[in-house]
Amino acid sequence: MNYLSISMAKYSKILITGLGRSGTTAVASIIKNIGYFLGEEVSHASLEDFYLRRLLASGEIDSVRTELYRRCEKHDLVAYKDPKLFGLHGQKLLSKITNDWLYIFVIRDVLSISRRNVKSIGVELDAALLNATHSQLKLINFYKKVKLSNPTYIVSFEQLNSIEEFLKEFTSFLGFDMSTQQLDDLRVSVGIDKGRYLSIANIKI
Repeated sequence: MNYLSISMAKYSKILITGLGRSGTTAVASIIKNIGYFLGEEVSHASLEDFYLRRLLASGEIDSVRTELYRRCEKHDLVAYKDPKLFGLHGQKLLSKITNDWLYIFVIRDVLSISRRNVKSIGVELDAALLNATHSQLKLINFYKKVKLSNPTYIVSFEQLNSIEEFLKEFTSFLGFDMSTQQLDDLRVSVGIDKGRYLSIANIKI
């Protein structure tokens, strides 16, 4: 972390989830550029950790937990971003971790998500709408469950369109009192990540 005091952090451990193509990468970019450690095997495009993704996909939840806490011993600020965290395996992780992990949920309207999926993976629009609607309901139900035990924060994709305002609100929520220059530096860094993501993924928002 280049310019923030770790002692400011209200939440030193963060989990980020939401539907694919809903803005989770943008939120992870903010978290990364504040100074949270996202892992050694992080994709430059999606900012998802390949190692944890493999463990989660295979249902090795205890191993996911062990790895997260290993990272907490080595790093003051730790985050893990994966849309699959609200899936079947990901939901099992909730009972394995302490209640000081902040869950960030990213939400975007289902039509925008569906159109992105039509362009990105060629799925038919009606099918994409049904899938996104079903997944969105699943996400909200998981959010309702998480908030009974852990701190939560909901982000809408639309908030990210007013990035300056959102950065000020979001960093304040996390406990960081950032100057105007620090917020501007953060905005620039996030913009660079966004450009890289769009270039590698070859997509348009």
